[in-house]
Amino acid sequence: MKKNLLVLILCLLPSVFSVAQMYSWQSHLAYGQSKHVEVTPTEIYVQAGGALYSINRKTEQITTYSKQDGLNGATIAQLTYSERNHCVMLMYEDGLIDFIYSDGSIVPMTDVAIKEMTSAKHANALVVDADTAFVAMPFGLMTINMAKRQVGETYYIGSKGDEVNVTGVTLTEDSMFVTDSKNIYWIARKDNAMDYSNWNSMQLPESISCVGIGTCQDTVYMLVRRVLKCKAKENAGQDSIRYALQKNVRGEWKTIEDNQTFTRMIAHDNRLYIAQQG
Repeated sequence: MKKNLLVLILCLLPSVFSVAQMYSWQSHLAYGQSKHVEVTPTEIYVQAGGALYSINRKTEQITTYSKQDGLNGATIAQLTYSERNHCVMLMYEDGLIDFIYSDGSIVPMTDVAIKEMTSAKHANALVVDADTAFVAMPFGLMTINMAKRQVGETYYIGSKGDEVNVTGVTLTEDSMFVTDSKNIYWIARKDNAMDYSNWNSMQLPESISCVGIGTCQDTVYMLVRRVLKCKAKENAGQDSIRYALQKNVRGEWKTIEDNQTFTRMIAHDNRLYIAQQG
C-alpha cells in the first residue's frame, strides 16, 4: 500500500494502555479497553469503555476524568478534538456534552440531553470541520457549533426525509459522506443538506454491511464486513466473515485490501488506522 496509508495493528496498543493498569483508580471506571484516541498539542486523550483518561505528551503523567474530577456526565459515547477551539468535546450516552478546554476548564452543554425526542441521543460518530462538529445520530446527522456551544442544523436523509440511524460520517473538500449499516449517502457540500432530495444514496449488497468510513488525503475509505455463505451441505450454517477495505475512486468503490482479521477503521490526522484481531 502507499506510504500515506498507515495500517496500524492495534494489538500493539496494550503496551501503551497497560500503563494505566499500574495505578489504582478511585473512580473504579473501565479504563482497560481503549475505544478512541484524540491527540492535542499537550495531551493524548483515551476513551476507554465509557470512561476517559489522558497522557501528558511531555511528562507522560496520566490523568483520569470522572464526575469527581469535574465531568458532568457518566458514560462517554464519542469524543473529538477541535484545534481551532482548543478543546475536546465529549458526548455522553444521554446526549449531554462536555467541552474540556486547554486551560483545564470543563463546560457542559445540555441542549441535546434535555430535548424531548423519541430516538436515542447517543452519538455513533463525530467529525470536526472548523467550528462545526458533524454528529452521526440514531435519527440523522446533527451539527454542533463548537465555538458557540449550540446545536446547529439537523439533516434527515431518508428517501422521504425520514429518520436514518447514521453510524458514520466523513468529509472531503467538496463532499460529505454518511452511512448506516446498509447504505451510503453523499452530498456536495455546496448543496443544501437540509433538503433530503439533494442527498444521493447507494444500497450495499445483502451480504455486506458498513463497519466504518473515513477520509485520508481527501480520499474516502470504507471498511465493510462480508458474510460468505458456506455452500457445502456438511458445513451448513458455518458461514465465514471477511472484511474488505475499499476506497472511492471517481464515484466507484474499489477493494484495495481483503482480510479476515480487519475489525475497525479510524481516520485521524490525515492517516488511516486499521485494527486487526489477535
